[in-house]
Amino acid sequence: MKVAAGVLLIFVLVALAAPAIAPYDPRATPQSETQKNLPPSLAHPFGTDEFSRDVLSRVIYGSRVSLGVAVAAVALAMTLGAAVGAAAGYAGGWTDLICMRAVDAMLSVPRVLLLLVLVASTGPLSVGGIILLLGLTGWGSTSRLIRGEVIQLKESDYVLASRATGTREWRVFVTHVLPGAVPQLLVAGTLALATVIPLEAGLSFLGL
Repeated sequence: MKVAAGVLLIFVLVALAAPAIAPYDPRATPQSETQKNLPPSLAHPFGTDEFSRDVLSRVIYGSRVSLGVAVAAVALAMTLGAAVGAAAGYAGGWTDLICMRAVDAMLSVPRVLLLLVLVASTGPLSVGGIILLLGLTGWGSTSRLIRGEVIQLKESDYVLASRATGTREWRVFVTHVLPGAVPQLLVAGTLALATVIPLEAGLSFLGL
């Protein structure tokens, strides 16, 4: 786990320090025909593309967009998923029933298909649009996870003891139940990052 965290930290640091690390301007297009489609070399470790642009520089700068979009989209999805799941699990009854049926309906449609339909109907999106699209279509599984955790936590001994002392329900929820669900939320967010980056890359590859 420490090794994985270290590798992830390196990628984040490289993305943040792109202007200082990238050997060339990622948008520079040298006019020389001899610079096109070069293989990896000391001057261009990843080679060049058909427009003579340095691929390594473009990868370094591109990582800023990929990681930025992924983190923002996952943060939005985790916030929505935690809110819906926590409300459904803690309130129960009709609130739980309505929220979970809405989640079931959303999860019944493959996410990739849903993204393709939405993007194709609106045209190419901006970075903000992609963040909203990925975030608004990715909170369903998180809500189910948080719901199950909240249902378990609200019946735990320390929560019942807090209620017995006369603590208000909203305070019990904020101080005892919600913090207990944070570890599960962090795990869900970490796993979600691994799915969001390929999704955004796929949409970009398709020109959407």
